[in-house]
Amino acid sequence: METKNDIIAKLEGLSSNVKKAKTGGDLYISFKNYRDTILEYWPEGLVDLQGWKGEIDLTLEKLENMRDEKIISSSNDLSSLKKDAEVVMKNFNIKFEIFFKKTDVS
Repeated sequence: METKNDIIAKLEGLSSNVKKAKTGGDLYISFKNYRDTILEYWPEGLVDLQGWKGEIDLTLEKLENMRDEKIISSSNDLSSLKKDAEVVMKNFNIKFEIFFKKTDVS
């Protein structure tokens, strides 16, 4: 079983992969892996009052649509989509860190 520090490190690593993405396909896969990890390790008792779980799905859907339509044609498109993903990831990383600090989760 992974510890809270393992989970935080995994999320930070996945966030780094998103930031390093060079193509729309890479960005989609990296962000999907991040989303899947968030859902896999979502702590019981962590409430999503602001609805960020929905936001992560919307962001992934936008990335998927852009990837499928091959719209990500310029570095500006990719940069903008990365920024969207980074906002969501920052929120979740902070949310997990705060929750783990306030609880006795090992």
